[in-house]
Amino acid sequence: MDRLPAEILLQTIRFLAEKDIVAFSSVSKRIRKVGQDNELWRRVCYSKSYAETAQSVSTNTSSAPESIQNQAAVALSATNEGAIGDLEHKDPQSATLANSTVEKIRAIANWDPCYPEEQIDWQGEYVARYGPLSISWLEPAAAHGGSRFRLESRGLGLYTAGGQKNVISPLDDGTICIWDVGQDSTSTRERGSIIATSKPGLVSFQGNCDQQNMPKAQMTSTGVMECVRVDSSRDKVYVAVQSGLHEVDLNTLRVSAFENYPFSISALSSADDNLPLTVGTTLSLHIYDHRQSNNHRSGESDASQVDVVANFPISPRQRNDFSRLLSGDDEPCEYAPLFQPGPLSVHHLAPQGKNDPSLGEIYVAGRFPSVLVYDRRTFPRLRTNFHSGARLCSLTSLPFSFRSLESDLMRKRHLSLSAVEEVKNLPGDRLIACGEYNGKGSLEIFGLSPDRCSTDFSAAQQAGVGQTSTFKNRVSAGRSKLLSVVTHGTRLLVSDSDGNLRWFERDGSSFIRAWNINTFAQTEPRSLFSMSYAPLSGDVARKLLPLNPSQQMSRILDDEVLVWTGERIGVMGFVAKPRFGGNNGDAWSTESIEERLKQREERIYAETMRRALSSQADEVRVMKGLGIGLDISPSSL
Repeated sequence: MDRLPAEILLQTIRFLAEKDIVAFSSVSKRIRKVGQDNELWRRVCYSKSYAETAQSVSTNTSSAPESIQNQAAVALSATNEGAIGDLEHKDPQSATLANSTVEKIRAIANWDPCYPEEQIDWQGEYVARYGPLSISWLEPAAAHGGSRFRLESRGLGLYTAGGQKNVISPLDDGTICIWDVGQDSTSTRERGSIIATSKPGLVSFQGNCDQQNMPKAQMTSTGVMECVRVDSSRDKVYVAVQSGLHEVDLNTLRVSAFENYPFSISALSSADDNLPLTVGTTLSLHIYDHRQSNNHRSGESDASQVDVVANFPISPRQRNDFSRLLSGDDEPCEYAPLFQPGPLSVHHLAPQGKNDPSLGEIYVAGRFPSVLVYDRRTFPRLRTNFHSGARLCSLTSLPFSFRSLESDLMRKRHLSLSAVEEVKNLPGDRLIACGEYNGKGSLEIFGLSPDRCSTDFSAAQQAGVGQTSTFKNRVSAGRSKLLSVVTHGTRLLVSDSDGNLRWFERDGSSFIRAWNINTFAQTEPRSLFSMSYAPLSGDVARKLLPLNPSQQMSRILDDEVLVWTGERIGVMGFVAKPRFGGNNGDAWSTESIEERLKQREERIYAETMRRALSSQADEVRVMKGLGIGLDISPSSL
């Protein structure tokens, strides 16, 4: 076996089922390396995909085995149009085999969701698409003063610093709570446990107030799913409570700035790239610049800390910077009014290949039929809008172009290899939105032009609104309203109001799998009335947040997703049993961290002793079976 070439081993492994490939890979290190071949698992993922099961590529695809020589013939036939024609006259059977192989390679290329310069671990993709799922709930926070009353989480944010990953969330009483969700094996803390909490009433409607004056902070009920944003580069977290925006320092867990707005805050943009935060209230949009607030407190001039946007607008009389963000009107206006109330999601997006963050756009979706588009350079003037007709509540994006016609042809596997490569190399971005249309879920994709934010304003006008194509999935997206959408590896992940998590291909149409967060594996001994899956309390995933937002290759263990239900937070992973917290979080208790660590050490010691005694008992039974342990007395002779 060790003397066989890797090509022959790989060709042999292709005839095995997925479980047999994993079992065969455990024979040796060399076979394991061959069994983890990326192209092998890419073909396995395709063979179980919707594109393969909906319509077979050819009647001979499953019956005719492929070989290295056949793949070489395919490559030759792709460059020589008459190669297969000549082969038909000499050997019709070989020509049929070559044709089926060409069709399969072309079908895989049309299905492949990977784009140029992307590195995908296809074995991990197979686990993510067809492996087991479970959700581990974070430790519930108890009220201060030793009470066993558990507080509810009112938002979700991810804080990454120094390789550590922590979850940030405000609680019912205005406390900022921090959980450890990292996978550091050397850490003494249990994963999913609380590592720090602030004092009660830190974030409230009236700013930083005393617990005696306000026993329970009033958290906002409108747009609560977007009320938390984390800026990991500055160690800050932004929390919106009704019409007040709190800027909290994560190093000291104290409020460093507070801004009050005329209406209730319903949406916040991401806090990254050192850009101002876009705040969406019920009837207006505002820009919150942390540098501007620091200037007001310190008394320093704006010129020393405010970035100036060059080359726009053209008129030298109009000053344009992040501290004012004027629209070019005669009368200065520092906010954008909304004629229809209810923004639910604000998304920042810069054109692909543009390093200047000031050239980005602000996309706003909510309880109105269009996606509003603002240019950062001309805010608060509305640049354009994308009509949807649905009520969208979540936005995300991908740095890949989108054309609905080409996407439909690729879904039907009608494009050639050269055409697929040409489509995937087109410049542009895609905006992904989800929401509700006539009581059902709606998943929509908007293709964006790469020239939509040209520094030359006349060229930007000639490019039109910047939208190249639109796709709306209102058939298979979901039976109920979609609440959140994120990019998850090479897939799109959405959640609906029935508690389902649904995965789609990047085209937004091809369905992959679904899973309900209200089910969990039954680990207790089965009885007459026990079930393999037990229903929970009807939780709904209001917000999803990937633990690894990068699109690059990563371990499947790192490809987890944070789930916020409006009351508690969990970590969805690709394992059969929850990694911590037990089923439905029953393993967490209201005891202190020291007591839980002591109980954990006791459980480990008890398990070690149990295994040692069991091994000793097995050894005694073996020795008795050999006759060594027989009790032979003189009277028996």
